Amino acid sequence: MGKRMALLFSVLVLSGSYAWAQSLEQKLTAFIAATPHPQRVEDFQDIPHLSPLEQGTPLFCWSFSTTSFLESEMQRLGMEPLRLSVFYPVYYTFVEKVKQYVRTRGQARFGPGDLFSGVLDTIKAYGTMPAALYEGKRAAAPANQAALYRELEQYLTSVKTASYWHEERVLKRVKAILHKYLGTPPATFTYNGKSFSPTSFVKKS
Repeated sequence: MGKRMALLFSVLVLSGSYAWAQSLEQKLTAFIAATPHPQRVEDFQDIPHLSPLEQGTPLFCWSFSTTSFLESEMQRLGMEPLRLSVFYPVYYTFVEKVKQYVRTRGQARFGPGDLFSGVLDTIKAYGTMPAALYEGKRAAAPANQAALYRELEQYLTSVKTASYWHEERVLKRVKAILHKYLGTPPATFTYNGKSFSPTSFVKKS
């Protein structure tokens, strides 16, 4: 008798749980139906954007996506459409990562990935520029993105193995590798007939 009562109790509990789940699903369905939302493609509002870029293997997807977002925001705020350099933030993000790697004696993470906020932090510290002025040279090719990171990683591994923590010299070698794949970012440039540095371009644009 005890086993039969336990089985009956279990069935009642499961039935109640099922009924409660059904009730919750119905409430959610009703809530969604009552919430205003687009019904057709025509109901969506287009967001200004430039044409997509081929990024190849996604080692630097964080810079492609964030830069694209900034370009759209510039248009939304009424600024002229402008393609920003994707590889300028990549260059200086690697510079900052190497600084931290040396200062922490190899304990800081070093990798090709980064966050949305990393691009914003880099632009705040180092500025930015139009893509036409700094396009990444060889690293624009997908295979060379991996080659760039591989060479940087191999060099930093040798730095850690030798305990060679001379920041200025390590950065000099790292920048040589970056220049090989990305080119040397210009310290000044002319845009629309005016002279800028990367930081003044952000402030005056």
